[in-house]
Amino acid sequence: MFISYAPQDVELRRELEQHLAVMRRQGLISAWHMEHVAPGQRWRTLVDSHVRSTQLILLLVSASFFASDDCHDREMARALERWQRGEAQVIPILLRPSDWEHTQLGRLPPLPDSRLPVTSWPSRDEAWARVALGIRHVVERLAGVQAAHVQATEHAAVRSRRVAVALGASLAGLAGLTALVLLGARTAPGRSAVDSVKCLSASRCFERAAAYQAGDDVPKDEARAARLYRKACSGDEARACTRLGLAHEDGRGVPVDTAAAAALYRKGCEGGDAVGCGELGRAYERGLGVDRDYALAAELFRKGCDGGSAWSCAALALAYAHGRGVSKDERRTAELSRKACDGGNATGCAEFGLSCAKGRGVSKDEALAAELFRKACDAGDALGCKYLGTAYLNGAGVPREVTRAADLYGKGCDGGAVASCTDLGILHLKGQGVPRNAARAAELFRKACDGGDMLGCANLGFVYRKGDGVPVDLAFAFELFRKSCDSGSAHGCGFLGHAYDQGVGVEVDLVRAVELLRIACDGGDPSGCVNLGVAYERGRGVPVNLTRAAELYQKSCDSGIAVGCANLGYAYLNGRGVPRDLTRARELYRRGCDAGHPTACDYLKQNPK
Repeated sequence: MFISYAPQDVELRRELEQHLAVMRRQGLISAWHMEHVAPGQRWRTLVDSHVRSTQLILLLVSASFFASDDCHDREMARALERWQRGEAQVIPILLRPSDWEHTQLGRLPPLPDSRLPVTSWPSRDEAWARVALGIRHVVERLAGVQAAHVQATEHAAVRSRRVAVALGASLAGLAGLTALVLLGARTAPGRSAVDSVKCLSASRCFERAAAYQAGDDVPKDEARAARLYRKACSGDEARACTRLGLAHEDGRGVPVDTAAAAALYRKGCEGGDAVGCGELGRAYERGLGVDRDYALAAELFRKGCDGGSAWSCAALALAYAHGRGVSKDERRTAELSRKACDGGNATGCAEFGLSCAKGRGVSKDEALAAELFRKACDAGDALGCKYLGTAYLNGAGVPREVTRAADLYGKGCDGGAVASCTDLGILHLKGQGVPRNAARAAELFRKACDGGDMLGCANLGFVYRKGDGVPVDLAFAFELFRKSCDSGSAHGCGFLGHAYDQGVGVEVDLVRAVELLRIACDGGDPSGCVNLGVAYERGRGVPVNLTRAAELYQKSCDSGIAVGCANLGYAYLNGRGVPRDLTRARELYRRGCDAGHPTACDYLKQNPK
């Protein structure tokens, strides 16, 4: 087995090898990589030799991997050539987020099979375990092919009356798992594992499979469960087809095969299993084993929901919420999420709670929203925990308890809701509900950013810009701001606009700064509105317009931004863009001070009446 990786990912490669240690000790695999090159050896020659000769090639995928000419142009290119000729198995291992799906690797099923990079999992050990299991399945499949070839050789030897010699030579030529598979296969010659399964009916096979899968009154045996599901599926038990599809998607008892999973979901759906329709919709939504098609995904979610699948109702609600495959519709989002919640789906409860909290498609009811968030969180929905944390942070429907909010954000973050990691990071950065810990905040922002939360990327850029908990790195901060903004984060655009205004990691460009701050403000970032107001007040990138500046300060102040209130107070104090009004100015300075702005507090101290 050859492992290709970028130098920046050496520690992750070592983690992978630790999780492959069981297979190595069992003699199933032997890995080679750059660290095996001795000083003075011609490393390129050695690498080329292993890429040309090994049967299994692991490509450890990250942005650094694609940036490396050796990894991308030599090792990956040659590996894919051998894969196309059927000479080698190639597995992309997703280490860190990257644009891998738009490369040639997008044609290959990756590990982890969820397509979530290893560094983005709440538990990295769990991610590596899934990777190791997927590799084991491939190794077993390769060994099975070798064993079949050796058996054919043995049969020929029998016909030529050289049984003992042929058998001895064949077994001696097998490595590790190959010999084990051969010996195991001989215990039931001429019969497949599925053929040996006996069931009185397809439904009985399904019940036995479910028992083996769960370890319910029998030893847990996912491989046997998969065989029984296959038997039941062939007997037109639609639910079994769906369950077998899930096993193929997750690599439970069978090799990972997303195309086979999608085909089984289709068979389950066509056989009347509503869950199968929902799972097939998810495959189309994510492009798992089929080409991505949001409209078809929505139709399948609808079919599953109509058939009684609460999960499908929740998925369809999210499609309406985000306009994926259907037009955005807040009323339909609320109706479908309520239906999902009533059907016992925790995600539906969280989404319906969000509708109630925002008054989208239903009457605003913060108390009901908090109850729905609690129900979702208690049922294990990580986003439900995040939403409940925000309710406690803001005192929306529940008493304001920042410590409780931090606990809930932590639960959401640990459960995989990366946006909750960002929220918890902000509390650590501010010292609210938890002791101030900028280094911990940076860790949480990085985890969120690696998991795809663009607000996390923006905040990670912020701490690198300030050098708070991490060393100052203005160039890296700028790249994080750009990544966040390019992915649609209004806050990211706000930070990026300010970077262009101040020349942080880039040359000053006031016109570009104003463009980005306008995008940020219009997109809901109140800090972007403050900075855009400053641009109008000072004529930075736009003509001076004090009235517009005051309007933008008002907008940010209404959103709770302290500096927006202080700046607007100054405008009223001096009649800049608004009529001079000392009473109004004092009210705004009070709001700014209460929100933590020191200049506003200084004004109140100097002007007690």
